[in-house]
Amino acid sequence: MEEALIAFENLLKGKALDPDLKQVVYSLTARQGEVKEFEALLKIYESTDDHQEKIRVLRSFGAFRKPEIVKRVLDFAISDKVRSQDWFIPMAFLGMNEKARPLAWEFLKTNWEMVVERYHGGGLFILPRALDGIASGFVSRKELEDVETFFKTHKLEGASRTMKQIVETVRTNIKWLERDNEDIKNWLANC
Repeated sequence: MEEALIAFENLLKGKALDPDLKQVVYSLTARQGEVKEFEALLKIYESTDDHQEKIRVLRSFGAFRKPEIVKRVLDFAISDKVRSQDWFIPMAFLGMNEKARPLAWEFLKTNWEMVVERYHGGGLFILPRALDGIASGFVSRKELEDVETFFKTHKLEGASRTMKQIVETVRTNIKWLERDNEDIKNWLANC
């Protein structure tokens, strides 16, 4: 983590960073990042024409853990600065982040009509990918109930199979935790 921060600071000072390391450095920086790091990554995104660099930044945005920064990431994701077809990237990566996942899910539910209109119709069917990225990481019965209730009242044309798979994945996550949680705790305690 320390090395990633050093590499990121050096990059900001104009020193080269191997492109193969950028994703890891950006993501580890974001994981422990504050507003300063968010704004630095945002500046990298806005100042490049390299699409791969933009994708690296969008992925790293999913690693932020502080709620106020996650909210900024969510707002940025739906801004006109992010190509419509790239919107799901920060959303899915926020879904992999246990601190950000609940915020991303609430954001999705709150903005459902806009999200469906913008990211599901007209041949752009990326909403199911974002749904899967966010909701498939849930692990509690309360979260399962919330997902099931939401999906029952918010049908999505062409995504019923994805929605069923998400529900099944959450059920599997719950069963796995119930079955193996104590064994894993014991194993980690004895390492």
